[in-house]
Amino acid sequence: MQTFGLFGWRGAAGIVGAALLAAAAAPMASAQVLHEVPAAAAMSEAAWEQMKARAVPMERTADPAVARALAAPVFATEAAVIMPGNPGTAPNVFAAEGGVDAAPAGAAPENYGQGNAGTMYHYNDYLQQPNPVKYYPWRAAGKIWFRTWNGIDTWCSGALIAPSIIVTAGHCVHAGGNGSAGWNQRTVFVPAANGSAEPYGRCEASYLGTTTRWFNEGNILEGYDVGIIVCGKRLGTRREIGRNTGWFGHCVANCLQSYWFLTQLGYPQNYYNGDRMTTSQHLSEGTSYPDYFYGTGMRGGSSGGPHVSNIGEMQDNSTNPGQFTLRNILFAVTSWGWVAHEWKQQGASTLSGAGNANDWVTIYNQACRESRRLHGARSCSLL
Repeated sequence: MQTFGLFGWRGAAGIVGAALLAAAAAPMASAQVLHEVPAAAAMSEAAWEQMKARAVPMERTADPAVARALAAPVFATEAAVIMPGNPGTAPNVFAAEGGVDAAPAGAAPENYGQGNAGTMYHYNDYLQQPNPVKYYPWRAAGKIWFRTWNGIDTWCSGALIAPSIIVTAGHCVHAGGNGSAGWNQRTVFVPAANGSAEPYGRCEASYLGTTTRWFNEGNILEGYDVGIIVCGKRLGTRREIGRNTGWFGHCVANCLQSYWFLTQLGYPQNYYNGDRMTTSQHLSEGTSYPDYFYGTGMRGGSSGGPHVSNIGEMQDNSTNPGQFTLRNILFAVTSWGWVAHEWKQQGASTLSGAGNANDWVTIYNQACRESRRLHGARSCSLL
C-alpha cells in the first residue's frame, strides 16, 4: 500500500440514478434503477450483536498515481437549491436528566494537517458533546452497519434527510463498478448511536441506491460516491425512525461551491473505536476535485457521514444576518482520504455532483416514491 496513496472506505448497496434508464446499451439491465432488498427473516438480537462485534471499517487503496488526469470540477455559478429539514418531536433535553444541559466536554485543540499551518487545512475535531442523543440536528445522524456483497461486516456513517430516507456514501451501499452483484446483503441504521446504546432504535433497509456512475464504474475522487437508503419501520414499532429524531435539510442542486464552511459528523474507527459520534469543522474547498476537499483527522468508518452548513440553532437580530443563513443543510457525504496517517485530509462527494451530474433530484424522488409506498404519502415530499 502506498504510504501517500488514497483510500476510499468501501461498503456496499444503492439506488441508481435515472440516467441508467437511458443506458440501454450498457451490459446490465437498463431497468435496474432501484434495488429492493430481498425479504429475509428478522435478525435476532444475537445475530445483531454478532454483526456489530465483527464489523470493521473497510479501506480501499485508490490509484496511487495521484497526479493522474482528473475530470475538471464544474463549479456551481447559481445559488444552491435547498430542501428544508425537520427537528422531530423528541424534546431536546431529557426529563430524566432534570432538564439540565450537560456541560460540553472533551473539545480538542486544533490539529493541523502536516505542513499546512496557515492554510485551509486547519480543522477542529472533537467528541460530539453534549450527548447527541438529546439534540437536533446531531441526533439525525447515525451509524450504518452492513454486510457487503461478499459477506464482510463493516460500518459507515449516514444521516436522515426524510423520516425514512438516509444518505451515505455510494460505497456504503454498493461495491461500485460490479453492477447488480454489488449490493449490500443487509443494512441497518442506528440514529445517534452511542456505544452500544440505540436511543431511537434501529431500522433495516428496504431499498438501497447509488448514482449511475458509482454503479457502473466505482471510482473515487470523481464526485459521484453518493448512496441512499430507504428504511423500513423502526424495529418493533409502526413508526418511521426519523419522526422522533428529525432530519436534515439537504442541498438539491448546485451543491459544489468554490468554498463552503461545513461541519462533518461521523463514527471514525480512529476516534473512540467508532463508538461515539465525532465532529470535524473546516473550510471545504471545491476547486481541486469534483468533490469537496478539506482538512480533518477522521478516518475509516467516517465514510458517508454528513457535511452540514450552519449546524445547530442561532437567533440573530442583526440587520444583515449574513450571506447564507439556512441552518442544518446537508451538502455532501464523506467519500475518501489519504492512506498515510500524517495527511489530515479527506474528500466528500456532494449530493448533486459537479455540475449537477449526479441527477440527485431523480435519485431522491425514486427513494421518496418507495418510502411513500412503505409508509404512506406523508413520509416525504417529492422534489
